[in-house]
Order: sequence, then C-alpha cells, then structure tokens
Amino acid sequence: MLQMINLMLRRGNLRVQTINLMVQMSNLKVRTINLIINMSNLIIRMSNLIINMIDLMLQTINLIIRMSDLKVQMSDLRVQTINLMINMSKLNL
Repeated sequence: MLQMINLMLRRGNLRVQTINLMVQMSNLKVRTINLIINMSNLIIRMSNLIINMIDLMLQTINLIIRMSDLKVQMSDLRVQTINLMINMSKLNL
C-alpha cells in the first residue's frame, strides 16, 4: 500500500517537474522574442542615426555650396566696384 502511494507521489512529482520545465521553456521563448524585439529596435535606432548623419552631411555640403556662391558674388561685386571706379576716373578726365 505504501509503495503504491509512494509511486503515485513520484508520478505526481514527475508531472510537476514536467510542467515546471514547460514553463521554463515558455519563459525562454518569451525572453528570446523580447531579445529579437530589442535587437530590431536597436537596428531601427542605428538606421535613424545613419539617416541623420547623411542629412547632416548633405546640409554641410549645401552650406559649402552657398559659401562658394557667396564668394563668387563678392568677387563679382569687387569687379563691378573696380569698373565703377574706372568709369568715374574716365569721367573726371
């Protein structure tokens, strides 16, 4: 009789251990999914960072182009000033 009760208790313990193992496996699956989600979020953040860096580079290039254009305009203004001075000196002659 005691052996039968002992056997039933062992079977019950084995079932509990099996359920615990299944719960641990489910927890591992959830952790794996969370890790995948976190990695995806990291990849998205890195992509956004790269996009922002490219945008900053393009803005820098645009600024350089504007500065070059301003230099050309300043040179043109100098030429016009010199021409004006020449024309004024011709008038004085």
